[in-house]
Amino acid sequence: MITHYRILKEVLIYEDNVDQEQVASQCLDAGGEAILKAEISHTLAEYIMSGPYAKEKKEYLDLILRLDTRGAVRYVEKRVAEGMSIRRSSHALIQRVMYEIGKLWHRNEITVDKEHYATVVSQMVLSVYYDRIFGQIRNGKTFLYCCEGSELHEMGARMVFDLFECHGWDSVYLRAAVPLYLLIPAIDEHQTDLLALSVTMIPHLAQCNEMVDEARGYNPDLKIALGRRAFSSSQELWRKTKADMYGKTALELVRWAKENIIRKGG
Repeated sequence: MITHYRILKEVLIYEDNVDQEQVASQCLDAGGEAILKAEISHTLAEYIMSGPYAKEKKEYLDLILRLDTRGAVRYVEKRVAEGMSIRRSSHALIQRVMYEIGKLWHRNEITVDKEHYATVVSQMVLSVYYDRIFGQIRNGKTFLYCCEGSELHEMGARMVFDLFECHGWDSVYLRAAVPLYLLIPAIDEHQTDLLALSVTMIPHLAQCNEMVDEARGYNPDLKIALGRRAFSSSQELWRKTKADMYGKTALELVRWAKENIIRKGG
């Protein structure tokens, strides 16, 4: 609609009646502003509107919903230049906003193309800092992360991967939609200390359980973690698997791994 209004304004330039052209132009400008305002007037979750970096989360989300790619990249660059750490910008800012993007899509308040756009832009923002992410001192542990067999929602997985790298792990991100037959060879090849499986959609839980069973059967001592939204409907759902823990957030998973693998020498 905004593009349509812009084209109408361009056509109005050729009108003979200047007064009518000015009035119509003002109306089209007002219409465009109203559309933008309506586009970002969603009911936002409490974790966006309050808590650490509430102002920054709201502003970054507004830029994403306005499809302002350059503005979103520059916004995060400016926050980091002002002192926000890479860990904070990825977790407290970008990850929280992407949670909200997912919720807006589930509530049908934004279309799937905008959800995909938000994912691409946020990945682009994070890629700017890869040289700093991968430059951390190593702790000698390997973290293997993948989205289970038919799972295609990989943004969260990539952010967890980056966060573990920031904390000194040698991280291996297999990709989305990893088939079961490739999992065990990957665990063996990379001498994995921690395996994490990402599941966003509830219908994919059965396949996730198969992957956990396969990994546990191959190596009973391997630490296995689960994450993402599919397990959030019930705090006990993950306990029905043979996994060691369920992490609500990437930071929670990193802290658990530090306590249960690094400090215990696992």
